[in-house]
Amino acid sequence: MSEKTIKTLAKESQDQLHEETQNASLLQGPFATRSYDMTAIRLQTTLPELAILNGTPAIVRPGFNQDDISKTITIPAIFAKINGVPDDIDEYNLFFDEIEQSNGLQALFNNHRSTAEWQLTDEEITELLADLSAKTLMASSAWAYNSLAVELQLQIANAIVKTFDSWEFSFQKNLNNKASVLRICLDMPVELLEMHNEVDYPKEVPLLVIKHDDKFKDINRDDVIGYNLMHHLGWDIELYSPNGLGSIENFLSPDSYDEFYYNKMQSTNTAKGNKPSLADKIKLFFKKLKLKFKKLFK
Repeated sequence: MSEKTIKTLAKESQDQLHEETQNASLLQGPFATRSYDMTAIRLQTTLPELAILNGTPAIVRPGFNQDDISKTITIPAIFAKINGVPDDIDEYNLFFDEIEQSNGLQALFNNHRSTAEWQLTDEEITELLADLSAKTLMASSAWAYNSLAVELQLQIANAIVKTFDSWEFSFQKNLNNKASVLRICLDMPVELLEMHNEVDYPKEVPLLVIKHDDKFKDINRDDVIGYNLMHHLGWDIELYSPNGLGSIENFLSPDSYDEFYYNKMQSTNTAKGNKPSLADKIKLFFKKLKLKFKKLFK
């Protein structure tokens, strides 16, 4: 291999432009921050702003920071639960249809996290928790993401470490719970992680939408651990609960996500089944009226 290199004129011009603009993010090439140490911070917002912020690049969001000397990047990402439904229910439902049919960096994820058939051994848990770092995670026999790009593996490993360091869960940080969190973090859905491979920060922020209605049933602790990890990977996480059902608030501290309310709650299917229709109410009224007349003329 040659010990010296020489630049083409185009390369010299490119380097000069980056130097003069202090490596402006808008001028950087594709995936220029791929190997940067990425940190996600929660972007607190308002309900009306959600529709505006969805799909906006990280670079225009408050709190975004890119340091090309230390090779770090800070991504402001949303983590929110939205209860109830708006007056325009058709537009509300159209939002989920568009997410589901999107070919972009958006996903409607309505699957429970379940790893009942996959468990870490006691030796693996002890080894990893004794020195939890990106290096030990990626070197462990329990690391299941070797098929992904090395930069992406490193991002996932760092996100796992940050999940433990911040510990935004409302349950105790004891050995059993740490083992549960580790188990979920090491067995995330491949389709989401492969989708993350397409993300080019700071040009875009991926969006994970969960619609929690009575068809989805209960959101369990494993689900919430998975959502939390994806947030640390720099994803916008938006959980919509038209029925106002309990979910992430059962497992996360209240200062780790935003909670919003539309002006009305949608009835669950069970509640609808217990409510008489208008026709049934009219029928019942005349039935009672008829009984009163029978008693009156006896």
